Amino acid sequence: GLFVVSGGALYYFQPEQVKKIFCALAECFPGGGICFDCQNKKAVRQARKVVERTGNTGVKMHFAVEDAEMMFRSWSKRFEKIETISRLPQRYLSRDFLPLRTRLTLRHRFMSGMMKFVEIRFRE
Repeated sequence: GLFVVSGGALYYFQPEQVKKIFCALAECFPGGGICFDCQNKKAVRQARKVVERTGNTGVKMHFAVEDAEMMFRSWSKRFEKIETISRLPQRYLSRDFLPLRTRLTLRHRFMSGMMKFVEIRFRE
C-alpha cells in the first residue's frame, strides 16, 4: 500500500475534510498509511496569531489533535494502528542540523504535548 507523509498541510483543513481524506486513503490503499505533524488546540491558536501578525488574515488554521487514538479510532475500521510520536527524531537535534533556538523551541513543543507526529497504519 501507499504510505503518505504530510508536513504542515493539515492545519488548514477542517477536521471533517481531514477525515474524508484519511478514510479515502485507507479505502484506496489497504496496507498503507499516513504520517503527519500536528499540534494541540493551544499550539494552533498560537500559530494562528503568528500567521495573522504577518498580515495573512485570509488563511485560517483549524485542525488540532489532542489525543490521536481517541480522535481517529472512530473515523474508520480500516485504521489498524494509531501511534503518537512525541519527540523529534534524534538527527534533528544535532547542532549541525538546526540552530539552537529552533531545537529548543521544537523540544519544548514536543515535551509539552503541543506538537507531535501521528502515524496511522491501514488494514490490508
